[in-house]
Amino acid sequence: MRPLNALSGFSTIECLITLAIIATVMLTGFPKFTNVIIAKRTEVASTRIFESLYEARGYAVNASAVVILCPGSPQTGCESQIDWSIGWFSFVDINRNSKFESGETVLSQQTPIKRLIIRWRTPFWVRFKPFGDLWPNGHFAICDENREYGIAVVVHRTGRARISSDSPDGEKVRCE
Repeated sequence: MRPLNALSGFSTIECLITLAIIATVMLTGFPKFTNVIIAKRTEVASTRIFESLYEARGYAVNASAVVILCPGSPQTGCESQIDWSIGWFSFVDINRNSKFESGETVLSQQTPIKRLIIRWRTPFWVRFKPFGDLWPNGHFAICDENREYGIAVVVHRTGRARISSDSPDGEKVRCE
């Protein structure tokens, strides 16, 4: 048996050393973990845009219709801005005026994406024609709010899209 005055456990110095080691490990690993989260969030947003493009194109071809994909919502209509992080939606443009009006069918709607920047060019929308081709071609630049990490969704005139870590000119995606 042990004497009563012999206590088992950690001394204060041992606890402080253990806490210092844990803090060091967390401080060195946390920035890497944050970068993984940012990269995954950017990849998810690029996949959402990619899927919206293919859904709109598929409907345009199958229904032999004109389909518009634009930033905004069915409640507010198409917004005139290049930042699509506010959300976007697609609709069948019956009268082919590139504006969402009552009586036109909404195909899909995507909610706003926080802490990301999603840029497209002007005009602010994408129009798919009945044969699947689109106007205008270009690329979406999806970037984190610090503009350090970016992915492009490149859209060709044929209506085909691809996700790339580079912009169409082969350079790093510019997050301006």
